[in-house]
Amino acid sequence: MHWFDWVEPVGAIAGIAGSVLMATRRTKTAFAIWLVSNLALGAFAFAKDAHWLSVMYVAYFATSALGIYNHRKLDAAQSETGRAAAIRLLSAKRNLNSRSG
Repeated sequence: MHWFDWVEPVGAIAGIAGSVLMATRRTKTAFAIWLVSNLALGAFAFAKDAHWLSVMYVAYFATSALGIYNHRKLDAAQSETGRAAAIRLLSAKRNLNSRSG
């Protein structure tokens, strides 16, 4: 049994799982699953001498990595926005307390 005998189904199942996750708006997880799928299917295509298909999976791998990177930036921005909102609320509360006291 060759290594690519199990890589093809793993890549296909991961690709389907990533699509389901994307459709259900779990995009960060979908991109991570797609990384696995694209790596597996790219290696499988290369092993089968389907070099242009390998090139396509390298591009898909890159776009999945970019998706994860963008989500990390978005998460950081949302976290910063949340902290800024909390600081504003605490400041407003202190101002109200200082006026009533």
